[in-house]
Amino acid sequence: MAIFKNLIISSVLATLAVAAPIEKRIAPNPNLHVALPLYSYPLAGVWDPTYNTIASNPSTTFDVIINPSSGPGSYPPESDYLAGVHKLQTYSNVNVYAYVRTGFTDRSVSDVADDINTYKKWTTDLNTPLTGFFVDEAPNTVGDGNSNVNYMKDVHSSIGSSFQTWTNPGSTVDAAFYDYADTVTAFETDYSTWVDPARTAIPWDLHSKTSVMIMRYDGAASGAADQAKILIERGFKSGFVWGNEDYQQFSQAWATFSDSCAQHAGSYKA
Repeated sequence: MAIFKNLIISSVLATLAVAAPIEKRIAPNPNLHVALPLYSYPLAGVWDPTYNTIASNPSTTFDVIINPSSGPGSYPPESDYLAGVHKLQTYSNVNVYAYVRTGFTDRSVSDVADDINTYKKWTTDLNTPLTGFFVDEAPNTVGDGNSNVNYMKDVHSSIGSSFQTWTNPGSTVDAAFYDYADTVTAFETDYSTWVDPARTAIPWDLHSKTSVMIMRYDGAASGAADQAKILIERGFKSGFVWGNEDYQQFSQAWATFSDSCAQHAGSYKA
């Protein structure tokens, strides 16, 4: 009788396991990168808070997006702008990404490629090596006949294998887009929206290539710190928390988030 009872219990447990599968998770990422849209102009002192935060967190990698004029603007760039970028590059924990935009595919691939090639001259001619390109206003639907995926494939080809491709659709996208990007920003919206199910809509197996941009945070500093822990625990590649400032200003919430990344990362490193 005991054997028969145990068989029944085992059968019930197996049925429950099938009916309610355990949610798939991935390992935490203690090496979470801190993203930064550095869209302000480096007038005297303007970038100093950024430099200070980077210097204060030498074990954290910062992925900094430079944006001279909604793209590269004129070539060569103004000398004081270039000097600001060169100072960023003196920090060994900084990756510099150049901003380009697709206009949600309204811009032709050739126009986007022109911007990319202008930036590439920074590397070849101006001793300003770039890590890669931040492709803003990327499409978030595959399009008719995969037209939008093919568009991003062509942009990726224009960037080439020597540079990283970081795309920003700002929302969850089909996994096909990840084939043509090293990083995808799958969330860029208000803090109030960064709750389940919005954040769990991003497939777990894509977290390691996903960036999360949490905007308009106006709560206590501890809340920004908590988000660093959440992103690390969920294995995301990079992210930030931004306050109500626009991207032309420095955000103290971002600084708090940056400081917290190193603190929380220690809990997961061997």
